[in-house]
Amino acid sequence: LRGVGSLQADIHYQFFRPMKLGDRIYRKDAKTGIVDKRSSWGGRAVHETTSFVSYNQDKEVVTLMRGMWIRGERRPVSEVKEPQPIPEVYTDEQLAEIDECYANELSTQRGAEPRYWEDVEIGEDLPRMVKGPIRVTDLILFHAGFGQSFPTFAHRLAYETRQSTPGLYTRNKLNVWDIVQRMHWEEDWAHQVGAGTVYDYGAIRETFLAHLVTNWMGDDAWLRDLHVQHRKFNFAGDVNWLHGKVVDKQRTDEGAEVLLEIHIENQRGLVLTPGTAKVLLPSRETGPVELPSPPAEYSMAVLRHEVVALRRINVD
Repeated sequence: LRGVGSLQADIHYQFFRPMKLGDRIYRKDAKTGIVDKRSSWGGRAVHETTSFVSYNQDKEVVTLMRGMWIRGERRPVSEVKEPQPIPEVYTDEQLAEIDECYANELSTQRGAEPRYWEDVEIGEDLPRMVKGPIRVTDLILFHAGFGQSFPTFAHRLAYETRQSTPGLYTRNKLNVWDIVQRMHWEEDWAHQVGAGTVYDYGAIRETFLAHLVTNWMGDDAWLRDLHVQHRKFNFAGDVNWLHGKVVDKQRTDEGAEVLLEIHIENQRGLVLTPGTAKVLLPSRETGPVELPSPPAEYSMAVLRHEVVALRRINVD
């Protein structure tokens, strides 16, 4: 599938133990699902699922992430029937509302004060958070801070990468070879791949929603699951308003559990990324949170479990 466009669509994180100072983290990943599809975005498409297992120096499983990417034929935005509107200039009133939300953010952090399961009410809202308006500067800072896990290189390293993986490069408007990843900072190429302007990485929104949840739950809780779907472009210039609500609470084999519905909407009220989060909270009755167990003890066994689980999901 080299040279075929890719859109991050569905991501499910499971967290089993903390990463401690001094830990060395390793990762194994595998393609765990391939489905042939049709896509309104790019005609023929493949839904490609990859599962990632991280583990520490003691071979203890730390996290499991299952991601589905839509791999489709690219087409320019001029051929898209109803392109998503791009951001417009903000008023001073809109910017003042954003600044007020930023100013109040630290006061809504739960922090060291435990949030007990017994005190949570179904239907209660999480304090609203904001990120943005998203700037190209923010996208570049994320790209660098993320550890350059995306294949972007300069000069000789770019040349060597192009020789080994030519599908990662196309010619820009100056006829120069450049990385396909540039739709995140180059508007001309974003137009060519079907977007109205440059847009974010899905992982950015996942970190935003994790921030919303961890601010609410406090230091003594455990974010067990985070599951989100990226349904719309998040353009440079968009505001991301983060919302959450408690929709269920129950005691399970893993402890005192709360289920949250979470989502990101932009300045137009368009929901870009809906999702859910499962949180384990301390309980006055049963005590502190106990860490959950992974589906298997070792990384390769977890990946084999993923293949079976995904096959079951597709059948259901």
